[in-house]
Amino acid sequence: MVITKRSTIASLGSSANCLPRTPRSVSCGYGGLSRVCSTLLWRPRIVASNSSSSAQGVGAKVKAPFTVVDNKGVVIFQVRDQSSNHVRAFALANDKGIEVAYATVSDTVTMFKVRSADGTRESALGAVSSFIGVNVRLKEKLRTTFGMGSTLLPSLEMFTADEKPIVAVMESVDTHGGLLQLGDNGGMAKVKAGIDSAGVGLVQAMPLGSPGAGLVGMPGTFLRGREGGQ
Repeated sequence: MVITKRSTIASLGSSANCLPRTPRSVSCGYGGLSRVCSTLLWRPRIVASNSSSSAQGVGAKVKAPFTVVDNKGVVIFQVRDQSSNHVRAFALANDKGIEVAYATVSDTVTMFKVRSADGTRESALGAVSSFIGVNVRLKEKLRTTFGMGSTLLPSLEMFTADEKPIVAVMESVDTHGGLLQLGDNGGMAKVKAGIDSAGVGLVQAMPLGSPGAGLVGMPGTFLRGREGGQ
């Protein structure tokens, strides 16, 4: 079984003692969220139109869009306003003029993103209607995602350098206990663990076979605790 990126993790088997079906780990992964806008925008502090700037502790008002540069003309900061589609943004650059921090707000998206100067490392925090969370990318490849999707249950996922899912940890929608899934470097699920509907711990190794000691003395492929310690 493949660990599907940001998808439902299947139950641990078909018997009554297996783990219940779990929710989607992230219903709208941040990989999708980061594609909503190419630049990230920022919503400045709102000052009421009938209030004076001095009453708000603001020395001056500047109408967006605008750019701030240093004494060499290198861009330090930009505020971008796309009022026609309700998007506002800012970008902050380092001393070489490379944008390394962004923020954006719109009617449907709020995001903040930071990246290294060489562009190889990036982290983003964001919220849309069905997802809120953080992702971490290395060389434009998604490596880690943490957040809550439409189920409002937390999940954590990790990926290989070619974005194959290898770890998925989440809260079960049925038992509200923890669920864990581990995959090989090809994204195939090899280990599953969690709490079943009876409140007993269960660990399964793939491919699924016999429980306990198994046949002819060979180890079984799944272990389950005993209710009441019996």
